[in-house]
Amino acid sequence: MAQATRKLLEHALKLPPAERAELVAQLVASLDGDEPEGRVERAWADEIERRVREMPAPGAALPSADEVFSRLRTHLAERRRAK
Repeated sequence: MAQATRKLLEHALKLPPAERAELVAQLVASLDGDEPEGRVERAWADEIERRVREMPAPGAALPSADEVFSRLRTHLAERRRAK
């Protein structure tokens, strides 16, 4: 790591957590140069909304681990047969 980069990192690590998070978001966004920021943000928002909709209601009965693994084994076996 270059000395200038190291100094920048040292200064960045002294920032409050919220400011560090914003800095990280901006740096990552700068690496996605070919993706318009709005489109990426919309895709993440859609994914978050989808996952929230799929969450069980508070207090809902959840399947046991045995049931989950049984479903997974059945699903994988069906996929293997379909190939």
